[in-house]
Amino acid sequence: MSSKLNFKLRDFKKFLYIYIISFSLIFIQCKITKKKVGTPKIGILSYSFTEESLGIYPKFIPKEEILKLNFLEGKYYTVYYSKGLEERAKYAYEILNKGDSIIKEITGFDELEKTKYNFILLDTFGNFYTDLDLPNSFILTRDFVSDYGEFKRNLFSDSVGFKGKIFFIFHKKVEGILYDHYLEEKELKTRFIVEGVSELIKWELMALFWPERFYYLSEKIADLFGKDTTNKIYDLSDWKTMKISKKETKTLKLKIKAKPEELTNLLPTLIDTLLPIVMRKVKQEREEPKLYFVAPYFWAKIIDKSKNPNLVKDFLKELRKSKDRSQKGIIKILERLTKLNIKEELKISSQEIYNNICKYWYFIKLPLDKKDLPTIEELKKEKDRKIFLTNIAQ
Repeated sequence: MSSKLNFKLRDFKKFLYIYIISFSLIFIQCKITKKKVGTPKIGILSYSFTEESLGIYPKFIPKEEILKLNFLEGKYYTVYYSKGLEERAKYAYEILNKGDSIIKEITGFDELEKTKYNFILLDTFGNFYTDLDLPNSFILTRDFVSDYGEFKRNLFSDSVGFKGKIFFIFHKKVEGILYDHYLEEKELKTRFIVEGVSELIKWELMALFWPERFYYLSEKIADLFGKDTTNKIYDLSDWKTMKISKKETKTLKLKIKAKPEELTNLLPTLIDTLLPIVMRKVKQEREEPKLYFVAPYFWAKIIDKSKNPNLVKDFLKELRKSKDRSQKGIIKILERLTKLNIKEELKISSQEIYNNICKYWYFIKLPLDKKDLPTIEELKKEKDRKIFLTNIAQ
């Protein structure tokens, strides 16, 4: 009994560590980059969650060290990499730069050309942050955690884990552009836009570059929705961003007076301040993993019903010039473009997504016995497959 309890406590500590460190670096990143021009920018953390790294705070790696690495430079990304990681770097370079061309085609984002990202592969263990042209950089080390909380080792020898991180970066990049240029900070109930469009694009890219991944995602759909005997209704209009209070913000601002290389010493104090915020986040996210499936399905559904493959691009164009970016204003734009009752379309049941998401990309309605599954090649031949919004690599 005690061993099971200890195991759960260890996992809970890991879980808290993930969120606390994430919030710490994200907050530092946001606040410092809003200061005067010339102030050093802090880079995003390279997450490391093994037993050995718990309690070890991130280490600063100066940009001079990163600039000594080999690199591949493209239109949208520069990939820096340690010796021995050439193959991983070439794969990342090709997918990241092709992927951003496709994102441009789907969204019409002008911001992609204005914001170039760095992708840094370090053949070592541990957590790192840097001051190289950031916050537009991602550092990956050998340690990593999977999308669903499974702790693993040596990212570079795990092809599935490595690919997963690349597609995660696509999601975060689209998300960042939406928050920075298209949505109001005070409007909290826009997650169905941000997460929905980001995942929609990620799945679009997966259909082109990693189609076999949809077998795994289909298993998640069956487990999360197909087995739900209550047929729960998910109302995406209620999905909101967690708000940090003015008091918490003020406390955190007082603590951020360090130079980039001094932040390692600052993090323990930040973590103490962030703990109550993290606990609220943990409580909020009990149902949240399911919404990362529901939100992109919503977009696929309204694109399908409106028969407009350019809906995302048209919507973002209208949103960019709109003075009303409240949830109410956003829904009005979508209703005008689609001629649909968006408030009702945002309400999606477990059985609806389980039965209907198989119309799109390479999802399949997974039978519980998991027998007689089609191959990817067979799925590609189905004439009613929809929501391939790009003409590239068809």
